Amino acid sequence: MVTRIFVAVVLINAMVQAAPQLSAREPRWGKPGEYADGEWEKKYESPDFRVEKVEENYEKRVYPPSTWACTNMTVDTAQDPLAGLENWDFTEIMQSKRYKTKVPSSLMFWPLFRYIGGNNKGEVKIKMTRGVTTSHSLVKRDRVWGDVEEQEMCFYLEKKFQADGTEPVPEPEDEAVYIVNRPRFVVFARKFPGWAFTSAVWQENRDILEKDLVNRESFNSTLYYTAMTSHPWVPENKRVNEVWFPEAETQEE
Repeated sequence: MVTRIFVAVVLINAMVQAAPQLSAREPRWGKPGEYADGEWEKKYESPDFRVEKVEENYEKRVYPPSTWACTNMTVDTAQDPLAGLENWDFTEIMQSKRYKTKVPSSLMFWPLFRYIGGNNKGEVKIKMTRGVTTSHSLVKRDRVWGDVEEQEMCFYLEKKFQADGTEPVPEPEDEAVYIVNRPRFVVFARKFPGWAFTSAVWQENRDILEKDLVNRESFNSTLYYTAMTSHPWVPENKRVNEVWFPEAETQEE
């Protein structure tokens, strides 16, 4: 499960500044205005994928096998701490105590960030990548009050830690962090602009994609993925976010 996107989520820079407990040696995303358009994409690695088909509102992508560091938690989206704040500037929200202590994406992000910062066997420093995704596996669907989901956030590991890389993957010290070797992965991806940090926004775009796929594609409707693909300092009107459904697995007879 993978993407040049991934990441997704790419909340990083402002989150780093909001966390004084982190070592100055840990990865940084830079400062506002540090990168011209396109420069940060060149600086940070991202998972490869091949576009197999392009439709009007989505595209079909194929990702090769890859290695990720992941963590997870069960989330009741009806209890979203940021509900109703869709029109706020997310760079301000990331500085808040509410965000740092209550929001699932933040609570999952930091164990992974500490892992690549050296909280692993051997204290190996791993570069941040543009590959950050969150999977949302449906536990209970409630379109009125909000779904209960098993969410898994994953960081794509830089290429030297991939299967054909030059170094072994460091073992996490934190029991909440684990390594996942993802097999070949096929998704239907929808892009949309603006800030995307509340459950309502992600679910709205998930539902739009689901309607586009029904009766056209074979997909797993109980699992979807989210990713913010823009640098943290990209303004709202230029941001790109993605939601995807995985292609349904074919059953061999």
